[in-house]
Amino acid sequence: MPFLIALIAAATAILNTVQAGANARLNKSPGPPIRAALIVTGTRALMRLLAVPVLRIS
Repeated sequence: MPFLIALIAAATAILNTVQAGANARLNKSPGPPIRAALIVTGTRALMRLLAVPVLRIS
C-alpha cells in the first residue's frame, strides 16, 4: 500500500506539470475562455474520479 501511495503522489506531481503546460496552451488558443475552464475542470474531475477506487475514498 505505501508503494501505491508513493506512485500516486509521483503521478500527481507529473500531471501537475502537464496541467501547467496545458493551461498555458489553452490561454493562447482562440475562442472563449469558458472552453479552457471546462477542459481544465473536466480533466481535474476525471482524475479525482479515477483516484476514488484506488484510494478507497467514500
